[in-house]
Amino acid sequence: MTIVLDQRSDQSLAVYIDGDLQFDSRDEGVYHELLALPALALAQARRPKRQLRALICGGGDGFVARELLKSTAIKQIDLVDYDPTILDLAQNEWPELNQHAMINPRLKVHICDAVQFVDQAAQAADEYDLIICDFTVPRDQIGARLHSIDWYQQLAYILHPQGVIAVNAASPSQTPVAYWMIYNSIRTANLNPKPYRFSLPSFTEAGYGDDWGFFVGSRKAFRPREFDHLALAEPREFLHDSEQLKRAFAFPAALAEKRAIAQPTKLASDALLHSLFAPTWDAASGTDWTSLDFVHDPAPLPKPHTSATLMPNAVQQALQADQGLDESQVFEQVVQVMPALRAEQTRSMVAEFIANPLRFLNSLDLRRLVEALLRRSRELPRKLVAELRLLRRHLQRTWENPQLLLSRGLRIVSVIALVIILANLLHPDTTYAKGDTSAGSGATSSQSMVRTNSPYDVVQAPPSTVEGRGFSSGTYGRGSVIDEYGSAYPTRRYRYYGSYYGGSSYRNYNRNQRPSEDPNEGDALYRLTPETDILANGEVVISLTDQAYLLLADQVMTVVDAEDGLPIVFLQRDEALVWRTHRELDRQRRGLDGSVKAKQDWIDWVSWAGFVPWRNDDQAELNNIVQTRGTLDQAIKSLGSIPANQPAIRVAPTAGGFQLFSSVWMNAEGTLAILEQPDGSKAYLNKTGWFSDSGLTQPLSEPYPEEFRTKVLIPFLTKQTTEYAAIKQRIEADLTSVKSDLSLLNSDKTEYTSIQSSYGPSDIVEYGTTEIRVDEALRRTNDDIARTEQLIQVLNDQLSALPKQDNAAKKFLQSLK
Repeated sequence: MTIVLDQRSDQSLAVYIDGDLQFDSRDEGVYHELLALPALALAQARRPKRQLRALICGGGDGFVARELLKSTAIKQIDLVDYDPTILDLAQNEWPELNQHAMINPRLKVHICDAVQFVDQAAQAADEYDLIICDFTVPRDQIGARLHSIDWYQQLAYILHPQGVIAVNAASPSQTPVAYWMIYNSIRTANLNPKPYRFSLPSFTEAGYGDDWGFFVGSRKAFRPREFDHLALAEPREFLHDSEQLKRAFAFPAALAEKRAIAQPTKLASDALLHSLFAPTWDAASGTDWTSLDFVHDPAPLPKPHTSATLMPNAVQQALQADQGLDESQVFEQVVQVMPALRAEQTRSMVAEFIANPLRFLNSLDLRRLVEALLRRSRELPRKLVAELRLLRRHLQRTWENPQLLLSRGLRIVSVIALVIILANLLHPDTTYAKGDTSAGSGATSSQSMVRTNSPYDVVQAPPSTVEGRGFSSGTYGRGSVIDEYGSAYPTRRYRYYGSYYGGSSYRNYNRNQRPSEDPNEGDALYRLTPETDILANGEVVISLTDQAYLLLADQVMTVVDAEDGLPIVFLQRDEALVWRTHRELDRQRRGLDGSVKAKQDWIDWVSWAGFVPWRNDDQAELNNIVQTRGTLDQAIKSLGSIPANQPAIRVAPTAGGFQLFSSVWMNAEGTLAILEQPDGSKAYLNKTGWFSDSGLTQPLSEPYPEEFRTKVLIPFLTKQTTEYAAIKQRIEADLTSVKSDLSLLNSDKTEYTSIQSSYGPSDIVEYGTTEIRVDEALRRTNDDIARTEQLIQVLNDQLSALPKQDNAAKKFLQSLK
């Protein structure tokens, strides 16, 4: 990332990131007052006697925080930005511009991924009165996820029912489809957005459009009168009063009509990116439509766009049109509608081709490229296949003379340009990295169900493939940890003494005899689940608390002190946990296999264009995925023998007991922890000692593990009791999701049964992303239904037992302190 600070002679400042203008000090106040102050005023009006909690996602420059801090009603602001460089510049380079907001005691800065922060807030049942999303316009799939239905649903979950959200979007006139796609994504998340816009001279000068658009929304829809007489925080420089603000909600009716066809987008969709890179420059003038005329938008809500597309919609429609198209029109659309990812590379390739087509054609094997495209003709529009076949015939006759080929007319030139763009569209950032989003069998599980330390995750998601840029990052393996999607997160660092793990060395361990050697120390390389990491050497560790973690090995499980790396206690290996962990490792390993194949196919595909600058980056990304795939092999090997079949759900060692985590239980009365030891015996632990019997008459000879009480049980139970509501909501959400899965499975079963009755058992049907015999699809679906019904029963049991468990945990926690 390149950051440029342009300090002008008039003392104004403009900041650019990777060439895109972030702000110009001459008019940034217009932008930030209009983004933050209306939402703040609406939130205050709805809850006038409450001190408000606010969340800023993005906004690392400190300007949104500056606006919110103008109000004494703001009690606390959480600002979440992943970029420490911008945050440092905000505090040290332009503190006067943001009025020293970054050091205000009411502001707490979190340097992390916003998606991860919001997910953790949801799990903790945090709630905000005001949320401001101030992200830059997305240029890649990672950025686009911050305008997906999934993202806004997560925000809705942590927003108070009367709370307010404000969102920075795009230019309504330059990229109207993209603007209304964001609008409809927010609508789909039931956040009832109101669109508004304004003119920003610096953005217009930079080519971003004659207007710029925001949204303000809430779970409880706004009534038009709420915008009358708003008490806007002071001081203000640009936003005068409510009447001026209400005029910002006016649009040309023709522009507003496009919201009826703009599809909201799911996480895997790339449609928003295509629309952002396909400007149409509609007329910005006109005020004959306003969203303040209604409470709920009467326009139909289009069906969500759910997956990646091989080609932009505009090109698809042009190529599939029945009427004949002028070659120049086709070429104009092809050049205009650039791929959303790697757009700058495609533009430069096409520009070079147009400027000097002969030199460009001499540098690539066009015949080989056309043949490769035709081998995938089933994926392409019929009209394009016909044009490619025509181009192949011309190539057979003119392959030694590119000048003669170009003389055949603009039609051939247009198709060549389309071939070049299509090859870039096939870059794996756009297609190879997308997992299946089918609702049919084989794709019914939710990733939220995969928690290796949970006793009830019996449904498994299909393998996913890499879509993020984590494996291509220059920091791979240093300071960040990557998950199956290629997303990067701050790493967790681990210490441990390798000599105590595996084998039977734990039998001779005495914590009071500190080893002479230094502990092993290293970062996690791969995040298997939110709480499970894989170290670079293949060790599998599960986070228990901030002060301790569980390390899995082939014979025992070890609770390790995160501070000094010493074992705290050894536990009996939980075969159900090992089985689930192995299953998850294998699933994600298969996903990486798919990513490796797709990435290698891409590298082979573009070998004709070896001159392009990003080819080395592709190879580095492939190498990193392969290395991670090998680390998962090591992790599977480190687990030792794996049960052939799924072990039964563990039964509490005492009547009515509750499992805290694998091999550690709490009795129903909330007076004891029960540890299942490696030799099969039980240890009964309270505040003062541990014993071999539940009557506490036979003290164990080993020293009492004080750190297990202070670093494991107390923080674990504290988190559990304070997050009771979030845990309950999580189980309820899981239950709702699984019941939905069951409904889909039963629909699949009905469809497969009908097909089998009509066409016989050997008929081929779609099952997830594959095609199989209908009788096999029916068998698998019945198995899925049985497992899903089992999961529903387990979740119901968990839900009914939760109040008793919470009471016991509170009692036990109090006794341990």
